Formats: sequence, structure tokens, C-alpha cells
Amino acid sequence: MATDWMGERVARLVAKRAAALGDLSQGAVEELTRSVREDPDAFVDDDEERAFALLVRAQTTLAQGRAEDEFLSDDQYAAALEDRLARLRATAEQALELDPSSPDAALLGILCTAADEVDTMLELRALDERLTAENPGALGGSGDRWEQPFARPLLRVKAALARSAFGAASFSEARDVSLALLDLMPGDPLGLRFTAAMALARLEDEKGFDDLDVRFERHGNAWSNLARSLMLFKLDRLPAARRALNGYLRLNEGAAYALLRPVYIEPYLPDRPDAEPGSYWEAALAVHEADPIIVDAPDFIDWCSDQPGVLEQASTFAAANGFEW
Repeated sequence: MATDWMGERVARLVAKRAAALGDLSQGAVEELTRSVREDPDAFVDDDEERAFALLVRAQTTLAQGRAEDEFLSDDQYAAALEDRLARLRATAEQALELDPSSPDAALLGILCTAADEVDTMLELRALDERLTAENPGALGGSGDRWEQPFARPLLRVKAALARSAFGAASFSEARDVSLALLDLMPGDPLGLRFTAAMALARLEDEKGFDDLDVRFERHGNAWSNLARSLMLFKLDRLPAARRALNGYLRLNEGAAYALLRPVYIEPYLPDRPDAEPGSYWEAALAVHEADPIIVDAPDFIDWCSDQPGVLEQASTFAAANGFEW
């Protein structure tokens, strides 16, 4: 659920120019929006937006670079990834020179720096605390805060903190931050329900997990189905765990292969990548994010392999797509 960076840039510039002009009609705002889309640079009046423009361009370059990865050898890919991280880190530093208060630049600087999950979590927690102190009331009001373009950088920092806390085994913090963000962003544009599901499963909080499921009208996805299977497996309720596993396997193409042959996933910079619902890529992301639970249940993968049809589904998918098995 990656951010529409250019769309966000346009929304910021329109909001600032409309506020400066004052009392615009709906038609005037629509005309202003069209003009900004055509030439956003013409509407940049301060270093805050110059810094944000640098980050938007960097995100575009990042996406373009990733699109070419499938043609690279392992060594070439490793070099390309390191180069991407270095370039993004340099852009974040440049943006901070223009706008020292930029949440996005500070966030990317942390995420691009090689560190373990605990260090990353601690840095993100400190950043979130500082931004909260510097921007009192920025996330106040009512409605979905994601609709407020200048609130989005603060929300992205909190979302990154939730994911990092889960990766660092601070599961209660991951749960609390994720659920608080869902209150602020009921539309869940950053996929916090996925992180919340994983954290609740790891905490073996069945009631909390079910409440979350009801909140989203029990619309299953790779994260919730896999998390439910893991939670029930850990609780030694194997028939129910098997049913949840079957839900995961039915919902996503190549789900068995994704589970039994996990792949390397790049750091989220800063958002979770887009994934088509029901796709292999969605399943791969869910497995990647579930790793802190899977390592705590070392028999889970063997148990999955022993379930009827799992190995066959995985090998068939691998053969059909030219993957190793």
C-alpha cells in the first residue's frame, strides 16, 4: 500500500496556495489543482516543499530501479540495492538541510541506515516522540487523518514504528501503535490491520484478533489467514489452525510456495509495497512479516508441509513459474 507521492505533493501545494489566496470556490480549487498537476515546481514557495519535492523524485527513482531487478544476478542485485539505499540516504540528508523538521526525510534516513531491528525501533520511537512534541494537535480533529496531507508524514512515521516494533519483538507496542493508527485512519491506507493481526496473533490474543477481524467485516487476506493459523497452532488447536491454513492457501496463488520457500524482501522505504490481492507477491510479503512468529514456532513449517496437498501445491507452482524447488 505504497504512498502516491506525486498525488500527495499536489495536495500539499494546492492546500498551501488555496490558503494563501483565501476563500476559493470549488471550481477555483479544481482549476488550481489542474494547474499544480501540470507544473508543480511553479507552485513551490518554501524550503519545506523543496525538500518534499526531492523526496518525491527519489521515490520515483527508487520504483524505477526496482522494476529492473529481475534482470540482475544476485551480486548485481546486492550492489544495486546498496546503491539505492545510499542514494536515498543522501537525498534524505539533502532534504533535511532544506527542512530540518521534515518527518519523511528523518524517517528515510533511519530506514536507509544499516541497523538491527531493535536499533531501528529505538530510533523510530525517539523520532515519533519528538515529532509528537513538536506538532501538538497535528493529528487531532475528526475523520480519517490520512485525508489531511500534512498529517501523512507523521502517520508514516508511526506506521514504520509499528512494523519495526513487531520485527524487534516488541509485540505489545506493535499492537498498540497499529490499533491507535487504525483509529486515526479508519480507511487503513497503510495496511496497519496486517501488522495488528500479526501482533495480536503473536500475543495469542484471540479476542483482540477476532475484534479486528469483525472491524474489517471478516474480509480475509494473506496476513490475517496466516496469522490466525500461527496463533491457533501455538495454542495447540490444530484442527482450527488447519482450517486457517487452508484459507491462506486458497486465497493466494503460490501461497504454499511462499510459505515453504520464503524470499528476501527489501526494507520498506517507507511503505509496504503494493501487492495485488490474492497474488503470490502478497503471500510473500505476509510470510516475510510473519517471520517473528514463525521463528517462535519452529515446528510450524514442518507441520504445514505435512498437511495434505501443501507440498504438491508448492512444487506445482514452482514448476509453472520457473522457480527452484
